[in-house]
Amino acid sequence: MKNFKKVMAVAASAAMVMTLTACGGGSSSKYTKVGFGMVTSVSEKGEYNQVNTTMATVGLDSKGKIQYVDLDVAQQNTNNADETRTKMEKKEDYGMKKFSGIEKELYEQVEFLEGKLIGMTAEDVKNIEVYDKDDEHKSVPKEGSDIASGCTISIADFQAAIQKAFDNMAEVKADKIGAGEVISVDATKGQVNTTVAQVALDSKGAIVWSNLDVAQTSNASDVRSKMEKKEDYGMKKFSGIEKELYEQVNFLVEKLKGMTAADVKAIEVYDKDDEHKSVPKEGTDIASGCTISIADFQAALAEAFETAK
Repeated sequence: MKNFKKVMAVAASAAMVMTLTACGGGSSSKYTKVGFGMVTSVSEKGEYNQVNTTMATVGLDSKGKIQYVDLDVAQQNTNNADETRTKMEKKEDYGMKKFSGIEKELYEQVEFLEGKLIGMTAEDVKNIEVYDKDDEHKSVPKEGSDIASGCTISIADFQAAIQKAFDNMAEVKADKIGAGEVISVDATKGQVNTTVAQVALDSKGAIVWSNLDVAQTSNASDVRSKMEKKEDYGMKKFSGIEKELYEQVNFLVEKLKGMTAADVKAIEVYDKDDEHKSVPKEGTDIASGCTISIADFQAALAEAFETAK
């Protein structure tokens, strides 16, 4: 009888632990919040403009500290459709190493910075000590600081993008986070398109949260992303479903929940006409609320899945 009572007590204790875990008291998810921020600026170079879109994807633990961060910059010229790599993707081709003062290429410095950001809060990032080294190098990590030992580039835009990521945080229970982007340049229009996608995934590799946006920029007069433009984008009356672009993207984001990489790749699309290719197939669930081309979103999402960690 004593052994029976002991067994029952152990079983009851185990059941209680399982109940608490199911209610969230013992969640083992790596990330509890995720957010994305993007800052775009334009520099006039005479016959063309240089567009800089700085991106930050941030994942937090239950204490609000950074456990995942992905930083990058899409720096493109409006007259050059051949170069569509980000700064991080250029690796050694960026050519900063010999000018850095610490013999480190730009991607190495950004990776070093990312490592130092792990464990930081929003306030910590904001309070990183910086100084203006000269007219061209402002907001550089302060000499003698821990970060300055491996990062001597300007970090102002990274700090601003990270702050936007904190401002845009969504609560999740995720095991992996990934980020991807696709860049194209329309030299005839003098326009750079940077399509971004971020995902948070559960233990089975299915989307629990995602973010999609496009920085479509030609000059400094308007550096808002397509999603930030809201009603100003002016698509509603031409959409055929009376929905503005941001509404259609938000609809698509909702439909992506629960999808795996294979599911996203398999979304049915067709070429509506020469200007509208890879549009959700008519009659499908997604087409009921999204009639824009999604090819670049699918490509950016594929990269986000591949890089998720």
